[in-house]
Amino acid sequence: MQEFEKHSFYHVVLEAMRGRGCAVCRLVAQASHRYLDSILYEAVNTEEFRAKFRAARGFCPRHARETCTFASALGTTILYREVLADALARWEAVAAKGSAVKPAKGKCPACQVEEGVVANFIETVYGHIGDAQFVEAYRASEGLCVGHFEAVLAKVPSRVRRVLVDMEREKMSVLIGRLDEFVRKCDYRFAQEPKGDEGHAWADAIRKSAGGAEKK
Repeated sequence: MQEFEKHSFYHVVLEAMRGRGCAVCRLVAQASHRYLDSILYEAVNTEEFRAKFRAARGFCPRHARETCTFASALGTTILYREVLADALARWEAVAAKGSAVKPAKGKCPACQVEEGVVANFIETVYGHIGDAQFVEAYRASEGLCVGHFEAVLAKVPSRVRRVLVDMEREKMSVLIGRLDEFVRKCDYRFAQEPKGDEGHAWADAIRKSAGGAEKK
């Protein structure tokens, strides 16, 4: 595949790599936040979205909790009033027929937005892995969290996979070295040595493993 034309998302990716933590986590969090904001204030009265929302039985637990951070009690009330009414009707039908509850027909709308961001990131990697500016930005970043990195690896060809693993190996080796140094300094024989950058390696390791990115 030829390199994609450099468009706005390419530059968004470069900017995301300048922050701490996984760039994809940052982009995903930004996209879902903007989406929830627009839905709760603008799309809550559209029947098309409300039908989609009912089919998904609301947002997933993570995005449902995030809606509590918005000052949109009315929008949230409208959406979840329908979700709860549907749930009650579903339970009544199950009780009357003696059948099992069927799984939701839809998926969390905010999760679908996040999946689109990940797909766009993968395309950006695929299309610009030979671009010196992109590679430089990736090398200077903290790389991706384990989950998003493996999601990228699963979708790119072997030549791209090799380049990415080589870059991440450098970052992972440094982090593991910091963790080892912290463990060493916790030994009573070396406990008097001052702790430096390795002192917060455990937090970086959690973020690397589980995902998440600090806001700039």
